[in-house]
Amino acid sequence: MMIGDPSIFAIESEMSITYERLGARALGFFVLYVGGKRYGVRASDATLLANAFDSVEERISDRGKHLVGTLAHRSAFEIALAYRCEFYGETQYDFYCELPAEEFASYFSRREGHITWAPGCDEAFDDSSYVMHFDVDDRIRLIAFKSGDFNLTGPDSLVEPNSLSEAWLSADVFYGILQEWHTAFLAEWNASDKKAT
Repeated sequence: MMIGDPSIFAIESEMSITYERLGARALGFFVLYVGGKRYGVRASDATLLANAFDSVEERISDRGKHLVGTLAHRSAFEIALAYRCEFYGETQYDFYCELPAEEFASYFSRREGHITWAPGCDEAFDDSSYVMHFDVDDRIRLIAFKSGDFNLTGPDSLVEPNSLSEAWLSADVFYGILQEWHTAFLAEWNASDKKAT
């Protein structure tokens, strides 16, 4: 099932096995498309889909709360590199994107901006993908990329340059895609023959 326009933003998912247990929902895949590039593992056994379902539901309920102030208008590469450096880099800095490191990091926490959509501790994104979601007035900005090659040095070790993509779309369109996917997924799951395990 594909909802949205992959050249801008879309969600694609598939259930290969469905389960009665809400904590599992189904085995399958959940991938995101941003600016024509796919993020996530597209395989029939990539992940259990409960986390993806719940994350979409949470994003819908938190509409308008994924705020980052001036950070929303920095370059996609600068944001991606600062994120990877702050959370995964060998060297820590006092400032990222002209923000104190603590303030920058707070935007990615669940209590503050909750900007990081993927990976979100989900095997669906074991391809080293990251997807960030900002609410900017009545628009949405998405930034997506994959982690770089740790055998390299410099920025390419943190962010794979050719993987970086971004998209801007209206909030109504973005949240409409989330709601449409959520409704379609739930209908498909409800109609399926489920396993007890």
